[in-house]
Amino acid sequence: MAIPDVAGYTLEDAKRIITQAGFEIGNVFLTAPPRLKSMEIDNKCRVLRIKEIEKGKVELLVCKPVSSLPCTPLK
Repeated sequence: MAIPDVAGYTLEDAKRIITQAGFEIGNVFLTAPPRLKSMEIDNKCRVLRIKEIEKGKVELLVCKPVSSLPCTPLK
């Protein structure tokens, strides 16, 4: 059984596709620029990487889309 390629999908869509393909989602990790420490994972996050951690179980690396990040004026 092949792991679906969900890179670029929203977390919500990726979860649905992965579980429909018969895989379980283990861990979901968030990556972000260093100054954005208080970010939380939500369904608008985008999948960067999917990795099989054991047979039938995957982990995801996600990030926030740029449009969801707080804007700060340039100095």
